[in-house]
Amino acid sequence: MDIKNELNEKQYLAASSESQYLRIIAGAGTGKTRTLTYRMAYLISQGVSPYHMLAITFTNKAATEMRDRVKALLEKENFSGSGKPFVLTFHGFCYRFLRKEIGALHSLYNQSFLIADEEDTNSVYKDIFKTMTKGASKDFTQAITGKISDLKTEGYFLQDVRENMVPTDSVYTFKDLVYVYGKYEAYMLRSNLLDFDDLLMLTQRILASNPVIREEWQKKYQCILVDEFQDTNGIQYDLIKNLMGPITTLTVVGDPDQTIYTWRGAKNEIIKDSLKKDFPSLDTVILDDNYRSTQAILDVSNSLIKNNKDRMDKSLVAASHVKGDPVEYFKAADNDNEAYHIATIIHKLV
Repeated sequence: MDIKNELNEKQYLAASSESQYLRIIAGAGTGKTRTLTYRMAYLISQGVSPYHMLAITFTNKAATEMRDRVKALLEKENFSGSGKPFVLTFHGFCYRFLRKEIGALHSLYNQSFLIADEEDTNSVYKDIFKTMTKGASKDFTQAITGKISDLKTEGYFLQDVRENMVPTDSVYTFKDLVYVYGKYEAYMLRSNLLDFDDLLMLTQRILASNPVIREEWQKKYQCILVDEFQDTNGIQYDLIKNLMGPITTLTVVGDPDQTIYTWRGAKNEIIKDSLKKDFPSLDTVILDDNYRSTQAILDVSNSLIKNNKDRMDKSLVAASHVKGDPVEYFKAADNDNEAYHIATIIHKLV
């Protein structure tokens, strides 16, 4: 497959890399999805079976887009008969994994488990709070359910909860936290229900504690690729590491400057620091040719982001080489004023 004419120099360098461990730092508008798609197609053209390739994205929409792009590219290059790679979200992968392996938890759940959505979990909590005097307080219920959500995002089961995890100024006590979490967990077990955090937590528990299952799944994948890696949290990263066998290749794509999900556990130090520590032979390619904005806009954004502390140095350049009009600055008094100002400008332009 000749992809050199389809990509810019750095995109090609990333897509055709022979490195076992590759980190692609892709700034906004630099064609990261295109690069990742071409990398998948390139690896397949080099003999990697699509059935041994796993690509992880963060949304179903992104997974569908990547799946369609890879399919179109393989058809264009007459590789469509080789099969399709697995392109899934983290939760989608864990769902498939648990359908096969949940029995390793020794009958805690069975393979006919159901997924509880937000409405389901709210209903469970509502019933639990009916048994508590404090349960009538909105501040109490929001604080304690938020804390349990944070704990589960970080991979803490009930038995892992410690008294020092409760803030000193909290409206709930350690005893409250254990009671609510315990009742919630008991209900979910009794009902054979998993919430979205459970999908990741239980998959990671099985992979970490069962060497036979871990090695079996490591053999499944020659190549693992992860999109939007800057938004990976600790449990997701541990899951990826447990899927990595001795010869598995890893490609991650992301931009530490675009980490926006820290509120749900994302840690951009994973893409900045942890990868190099865990995979010392890691190679890095930086995509900085921006296809979305003029240089005037990029100059402003570059100057702003440089004020961030402890970041990987990267300055975006307009691929079009168009300088563009100067950036206008407007300080609004409030949200309504800002919206009115933007609408007025759009009206004048259109």
